[in-house]
Amino acid sequence: MKKLIFLILFISNALVAGAQSVNYISQDMYVDELSKYNKYMGSISFCKDGKSIYSKTVGYSDLKLEQLANNKTIYCIGSISKTYTATMIFQAIEQGELSLSTKLDKFFPQVANASNITIAMMLNHRSGLGNYLFDNSSYQWASADLERTQILEQITKSGTLFEPNAGQEYNNSGYALLSYILEDIYKKPFAEILKQKISKPLKLKRTMFGESILDDSNLAYSFLFVNAKWNYFGYITTSNIAMGAGGIYSTAEDVAKFYDGLFNGKLISKESLELMQQQNGNYGSGLLKFTFGEKVAYGHTGGIDGYRSVAMYFPELNIAYSNLSNGVNYDLNKLRFEILNPI
Repeated sequence: MKKLIFLILFISNALVAGAQSVNYISQDMYVDELSKYNKYMGSISFCKDGKSIYSKTVGYSDLKLEQLANNKTIYCIGSISKTYTATMIFQAIEQGELSLSTKLDKFFPQVANASNITIAMMLNHRSGLGNYLFDNSSYQWASADLERTQILEQITKSGTLFEPNAGQEYNNSGYALLSYILEDIYKKPFAEILKQKISKPLKLKRTMFGESILDDSNLAYSFLFVNAKWNYFGYITTSNIAMGAGGIYSTAEDVAKFYDGLFNGKLISKESLELMQQQNGNYGSGLLKFTFGEKVAYGHTGGIDGYRSVAMYFPELNIAYSNLSNGVNYDLNKLRFEILNPI
């Protein structure tokens, strides 16, 4: 461990003298050392102008089979999925299919307070709905193969936390409902909408949702470090449990390219992007605001099962970054700082 601390200090000093470009050697040394000491397993990618400028993958995708992860390994990206869902909602708004003021009761009148909950409130975590994925019984059914009606029933059972727009609390129910609204608008499964609206335009070949995930031999299972060793945690059996709130799987490179495409006008208009970035309270609409010294970035974090992830875009530098992990035994904020320090 002393060696790891020394290496962090060495890297930090080297980066101070390293101008504004990514110090690839220091990145590799730092991540390799974390892997060596069982602190991190996962994949990192930086992207600029639609092209990968740095990538690094360490650890295993499957410890049982001793299968090493690589840059094509897919991970569950958790709540980073919310940026994808919000993007597709703004695409639908631009196409005239709905508006930010459209009420939830147009689609799901059975949900509590639906006549007073707007699309904008769900995007900004102001719906007041209970959080169905945080329900005390959620882990009893989260690995089951549930139908849409059953998920909607669970959301309805979760009730409400406060009146619409009277407060703000991070909420998965709103984003699950937004993904169902997309299905109703386009008359297609969420997986197909994701493919048509995001994956195809950006040529993302390893961004997945639904049953096809389980057929992929390069799927990263997640792990927790307990009793001095990595222990198998698993994966969400099917994406339909978390839907657009957290059910998308992808590679680090694909995620970085998604954020690069989003912020460079390949998916929505400049006006829509500004609305996504606008922070109302602690959240934007599918985007969080991060600060690193004088630098500002917009993106999202994710955490589900043993997966931990973060992705963001630095407008000033025109650089997108993603870090997808299937095993972390280290302070996530410190890890994020050291990885991003070079830029």
